[in-house]
Amino acid sequence: MEGLILEVVFAEAVYAAKNYFIFSAAAFFLFYVLFGKLLKHRKIQSRSSEIKEWLREIGFSLSSVLIFGTVAALTFHVSAQSTNIYWGNNDKYGEVYYFLSFIWVMFLHDTYFYWMHRLMHTPKLYQFVHKTHHRSTNPSP
Repeated sequence: MEGLILEVVFAEAVYAAKNYFIFSAAAFFLFYVLFGKLLKHRKIQSRSSEIKEWLREIGFSLSSVLIFGTVAALTFHVSAQSTNIYWGNNDKYGEVYYFLSFIWVMFLHDTYFYWMHRLMHTPKLYQFVHKTHHRSTNPSP
């Protein structure tokens, strides 16, 4: 069973990475290749990124997507095993519960995201986890 769980988690992480790069490549093509000259005046910074910056960002993006994809797959697996997932209108809970649960989940996610981001700015974690994010001064898709 544990081997199957790891296989599913790995497959989900790879799936997330694949989708991330498909959408990133599409955005890069649209905004940097196809309409790059037309939109250049809209950029915050006039200087263009160098290829080495793009390669660094691609590498770190891949690692981030794999990490977040793994965490998401594990979270989903654990929650599916230990909770009753509510998939839609149900006489037991009703429509009000269904819609309020979205608001509650958004609140929980925003709270989690805020405090995790604050935690990443503590000196020890910043150096090893979050500094790369701030090195990207001219981000690209």
